[in-house]
Amino acid sequence: PPHCTIYNQVSGVSLFHFLPILVGLYVTHVGVRDVERLHSVLSELDRRRVGSIASIGPGQVALILPSGSHGVWVPSQALNPTMPHFEVSLIRAAELFIEAEMRKCRDSLKGPNWNKVLAPLPEEHELLQAFAAEQKNLCEARGLSRSDWTWLVKKTFNMWSAQDASDDRPRNEFDLNTDVDPSASSFKP
Repeated sequence: PPHCTIYNQVSGVSLFHFLPILVGLYVTHVGVRDVERLHSVLSELDRRRVGSIASIGPGQVALILPSGSHGVWVPSQALNPTMPHFEVSLIRAAELFIEAEMRKCRDSLKGPNWNKVLAPLPEEHELLQAFAAEQKNLCEARGLSRSDWTWLVKKTFNMWSAQDASDDRPRNEFDLNTDVDPSASSFKP
């Protein structure tokens, strides 16, 4: 499940290789099966400048977000002679699972306000109230059920969308016998 990881380097050095998530999944797949092939894949990714590399030393912290993937290695002192000498590379980590938060977000996105980012402005709220009152009055005057109203609104929206696409007929021409694809550009009543 998605999670954040906080790494804290206690002693020595750790090297982080950050990759896009799908590339990281592939690298994991390769690494579990063939370490030599893993070296080849990582070298090719470095050559192509895919991802990034960072190191942390004693007292430093790295925060890893769930939007990517990463690998952690202890760099070779033989291949990195300018690196400070150390006996042991010790790192500690805490994983913060965000599944509960993710579940809350999913539930919110399934609800009626899935697209609500900001509260409506006062004038938007006033417009909505006026529009709703007019629609209610229209339904009462015409004897429309909610289902009738919903059907008419959808038909109207589709016809207006088709008209916007073709822009060659007035908006008051309705054909209730034709299903209109809003992406169609040649709707004719």
